Amino acid sequence: MKKKWTMLLVVMFALTSIFLTSCSDDDDEGSNLTTMNAADVVAYMEAKGMDINSILASTWIKTAGDVNTIMTDGDDTNDYYIIDIRTQELYDAGHIPGAVQVDRTDLITHAEANVPAGKTIAINCYSGQSALHGVVALRLAEFDAFSIKWGISGWHTDVMDPVVTD
Repeated sequence: MKKKWTMLLVVMFALTSIFLTSCSDDDDEGSNLTTMNAADVVAYMEAKGMDINSILASTWIKTAGDVNTIMTDGDDTNDYYIIDIRTQELYDAGHIPGAVQVDRTDLITHAEANVPAGKTIAINCYSGQSALHGVVALRLAEFDAFSIKWGISGWHTDVMDPVVTD
């Protein structure tokens, strides 16, 4: 019994020693991790065209009516590349004409492989909220993107144009 207690104490001492010595400050030397203060973040965001004033000025959101006007003006050169991030089932039930269904997890990969250089991307979802997450990701990846205000719900209300069904 005495042998078991001695072994237990040795193991506990060894584990305690490992935990106390493994977290030293010396490990941070040579690390490639950097910290940014708020001013650095603001400068970075402004340099990428993502300053708070442009966001609040709604350059990141356009109404369905505005999108429809561009898409139906007869000039294909200014058309948006419309990505619908709703589920395949919702997309199949009805979508904006010309929209492409893309899973949110594949958004940047899809854009890199399929969106022509210089083309503006319009992101569509059910109500517009999830699309803004995609807009942020695409803008950080240096794509020009915006969300369609109110998503497919806004399309039905603002445009009153039936969606395409397969």
